[in-house]
Amino acid sequence: MFDGPVLTRVDDREDYGEVRDISLGLLSPDAPLVVVHTARGERTCLISARKANRRERKIYYDSLKRMLKTD
Repeated sequence: MFDGPVLTRVDDREDYGEVRDISLGLLSPDAPLVVVHTARGERTCLISARKANRRERKIYYDSLKRMLKTD
């Protein structure tokens, strides 16, 4: 998932005692995922992963279109 275009933001909905990121990307061309992860030392630790919902898929594909748009 992290090899292609990924949207990532800090998950600041709660104080988790560590910095958590939420990433939206593709596992395969037809499988958008939402992954919550954190850095622990040199490692990225997975907290959760699930299929992106309709709203998240729209956000991802709209952002991808903007990234690829050339004038």
